[in-house]
Amino acid sequence: MSVLSDRDIKQQLAGGRIVIEPLDHDAIQPASVDLRLDRAFRVFNVTTRPYVDVRETVDELTALVTIFSALVKAPLLGLADINQTPNPSKAPWYFLGLQ
Repeated sequence: MSVLSDRDIKQQLAGGRIVIEPLDHDAIQPASVDLRLDRAFRVFNVTTRPYVDVRETVDELTALVTIFSALVKAPLLGLADINQTPNPSKAPWYFLGLQ
């Protein structure tokens, strides 16, 4: 596995080898891109396959996760700031047993 620098990330985005939509250019960090998830996204299931062949149907490899926030509104913070350390106190939803 390799890590791309911000310059490499920008080159790969410009060349079309990496696609992030929508892309906030301020989210590109020195060796990563800050992403925000939608309320629905997919996670990988545990599998014994040695590789994933994208030419085959791989629906069983992922599960759809949908976040419902009708009861608890999670306070989303802005983009990370390397000059400001966040308060290490517990998140409000920790006390609701949601972690």
